[in-house]
Amino acid sequence: MVQHYDGPTRGFEASGALGQHLIVKLNGSGQLAVAGATDTDALGTLEREAFAQGDFRAVRCFNHGFSHKMVAAGSVSVGDEVYQAAGGKVSTADGGGSNTKRGVALTAASADGDWVEVASQTD
Repeated sequence: MVQHYDGPTRGFEASGALGQHLIVKLNGSGQLAVAGATDTDALGTLEREAFAQGDFRAVRCFNHGFSHKMVAAGSVSVGDEVYQAAGGKVSTADGGGSNTKRGVALTAASADGDWVEVASQTD
């Protein structure tokens, strides 16, 4: 039976330990994994940290257009366009046009690992 999910989040099993607010995708086994900088199949951001394989966690899906907390790969200023970066993070660098734009920063981050709120890119 196919289920319909109408809200901004949906639950999935994790493939292993995953950090909170990282950009995630499904791996070949249908479990959550960290998305790379050029992965075009990212689902959204992980709402809570996963500690081990099989942990069931909610993902805030990109297709709903809400803002997302994301993990910065470096310094980000309010109003900067941010792009998907390595390790499931976001950066102001677009990777020469190969990285997916994730939106506009609503808050600032000063260092790698800081959280930043991003107005989601929906197109």
